[in-house]
Amino acid sequence: MSQPSIIRRTDKIRQLKELLKKQRIIYLSSFFYSGKTTLLNQLADDPTGRVLRFDAAQDEWAPFAERVRSADSCLLLIDTLNQLTDSAALEELPRLLSGLKEGQCAVLAGRAHMPSCLQRMVSCGDITVLDKDFVMFNEEEIRQLFLQHMISLTPPDISYLNTTCMGWVCALRISIQKLQTEPRRPLIAIFDDAMADLQRLFLSDVFRTFPEEEQILLCSLSPFLSFPEDMARMITGRTDAPRLLNDIAQRSHMLDFTAPNLYSFHPFVQDTLLRELKNRHTPDYLTNLYQRAALYLELNDRIPEAISYSMRIRDTEKTASCSSATPTSASPMCEFESNLTGSYEKALDMLCRGKSRLTDDLEMRCAAIGIQSRIIAAQGNVDEALHMMDRLLNELPKDAPVRLRQNMQVHRMQLQLLTVTGQEALNWLEQGAPDETGDFVILDRYQYMLKLRLYIVTAQWQRIPLLTAQLRHYFDSFDRPYLRIQLHLLQAIIDYRTSRSSWQEEMRAALRMSKRYHLVRVIADEGIAILDMLNELKLPDEPWERAVMQLTRTQAVHYPGYLKSVSRQPMFTDREYQVYSLLIAGYRNAKIASILNITERTVKHYTAEIYAKLGVKSRSEAMNRAMELGDIF
Repeated sequence: MSQPSIIRRTDKIRQLKELLKKQRIIYLSSFFYSGKTTLLNQLADDPTGRVLRFDAAQDEWAPFAERVRSADSCLLLIDTLNQLTDSAALEELPRLLSGLKEGQCAVLAGRAHMPSCLQRMVSCGDITVLDKDFVMFNEEEIRQLFLQHMISLTPPDISYLNTTCMGWVCALRISIQKLQTEPRRPLIAIFDDAMADLQRLFLSDVFRTFPEEEQILLCSLSPFLSFPEDMARMITGRTDAPRLLNDIAQRSHMLDFTAPNLYSFHPFVQDTLLRELKNRHTPDYLTNLYQRAALYLELNDRIPEAISYSMRIRDTEKTASCSSATPTSASPMCEFESNLTGSYEKALDMLCRGKSRLTDDLEMRCAAIGIQSRIIAAQGNVDEALHMMDRLLNELPKDAPVRLRQNMQVHRMQLQLLTVTGQEALNWLEQGAPDETGDFVILDRYQYMLKLRLYIVTAQWQRIPLLTAQLRHYFDSFDRPYLRIQLHLLQAIIDYRTSRSSWQEEMRAALRMSKRYHLVRVIADEGIAILDMLNELKLPDEPWERAVMQLTRTQAVHYPGYLKSVSRQPMFTDREYQVYSLLIAGYRNAKIASILNITERTVKHYTAEIYAKLGVKSRSEAMNRAMELGDIF
């Protein structure tokens, strides 16, 4: 008599029976060939009453449903539920389960997370879901299974096998067969071969049963362990990617929902599909996917992650054939941000080639032009960069997303700060900027950062702490290292100009993070605003530090007025200007109140606002500042 190929999972069967006493319906949700059917078989071998079985892959629904309705006390075992496609059966299933009689209970099993028709019952607590963590073998069960086949494993071997095969019963059985036929082979080689066989089974028995469009979509996303819906849309070029992903996630364990609109692959699935992708396509195809991912990450302030994909692009290029007809390269933004020489011709060439392929993708085209304008400005041609942004804004369709238009306008105003005419940005500060004292809207992050720069330009020091605190909380909570670097730099400027020694800590934090992520341009862009600070810090004489100093000096020469007051006259409101004019004329608060027909308390309020905009703390300092501005002769 041959040995059984699987152990009796006594502990799991006991847990299922105990749970059925409290919860009448259980759903086993796990991968293919992971042991769900075996659990149902063992549960049926030791029933407490009548057992009614249904296999959605081969049985007819109507006769089974009729037997259930006519039975009294019984255990329903419904297998391969993911293959139940009959619309009438799917419609009747929740009614059948909801109407179970006293003494009836059910255990369902399938490869899907949960059929949509049963979602409501799950949310109401009528169905308990036991996922792959329950179904897959644990280390003790692995030990028992191998002992049953006269194979003794050491604890480290069992632990390694559990990590490698993840308790997958099919992989465990393959490993046993290989060990029996090749007992002298190293265990690691045996286990790795077992997983390779499982990958081939997965491709033939699961993956290739999916529609071709879903196969292409999943392969194209396999280089990325997790991704949001809009990233999937950008990488694959499919506007229906969110719908397809949701369908796949509902029908299988190919994908998991890790957060709203965020999907992730199981590592086994990702590794298998990535191998399939490389078998189906050339390295250039993979490079193109990485480039799209890098551009998406750049557009969403995730520059360090974009650079990591840039490094993968370079690794892919090394393995590409020398006869490849399609030129490959890293992301243009990464080339720009991490370039130590200040030569950006390669980045510009990459952008020009890339823009020709982005005519139908408005957001990616705007991102590309925004990057191009930054590069041109870094070369000292800010007028050309502004002209490029003006043309883009004029060409945006009327139905373009409002926030996209706002972000492009903010980028244009930031470029304007490099020139001597930044009045448009100052007007925006007074009239159009979001109010951080109310609800802090994280999607307005670009506007808040511009507003912070304008607070520095106009020396509105008292308004800065609230805004920086909110920005810091957002950047830390959502892991935005590039924006955190920028905030460290701006905080260093603020502290330096207000005579606080903490500027050194802020500047060093920015430098540490920038070097860690191979970023140079984010530091150099601040130019004259940080040059004195960098000189005082006396950076080490290393390649990265030398590049930072040289590029910062170049930026300072191009735009020596950057982050200095872009207007000789601070931006006063009409009433503030009236109070300011009387104040510098020598009038005291009581006289100013009398002339303007307001209270002295109101005069003090306006005086405080005026002091803040002048960057002073007293009337005498205000008079001196007015003399510097030419308002007193």
